[in-house]
Amino acid sequence: MILDIETAKQILLETLKRKGMAEGTLKLYVDSVASFEKYLFTKNITDLRAVSEKDIQGYLDYLKEYISIRHKRPLSPHTTSYRIKCIRILFRILVLDGYVFQDPFRQVKGIKITSNLPRDILSQKEIGAFFNLPDVFANRLPV
Repeated sequence: MILDIETAKQILLETLKRKGMAEGTLKLYVDSVASFEKYLFTKNITDLRAVSEKDIQGYLDYLKEYISIRHKRPLSPHTTSYRIKCIRILFRILVLDGYVFQDPFRQVKGIKITSNLPRDILSQKEIGAFFNLPDVFANRLPV
């Protein structure tokens, strides 16, 4: 008997519902599994027990190159990371429940997301002026 993606999706949803996941979160998981299903279809993989670390790495590469039809641009690192997280959780559940015997994610590293903090909002001169402002509360009496 093969473990197809639809069966795995039902197992995932039942588990997440039992844990009290919100409907919006469940939809994100379903979307992530659908994306993984499309990738598996291109590789002619129908049994999730046959998914290897190489397939997971291929899926990660697929997501990095994927161009969103709706937005006409590549997926953001956050979206890619979230999709990988959802599939990682899917396999974790399948392993814990005994449907899959080896987790293909065991050696796959997550995506590193860098945080782009705004730079140069204030100039050095403006920062100095800010710290040199008089303390208007210094002469107030305590309440």
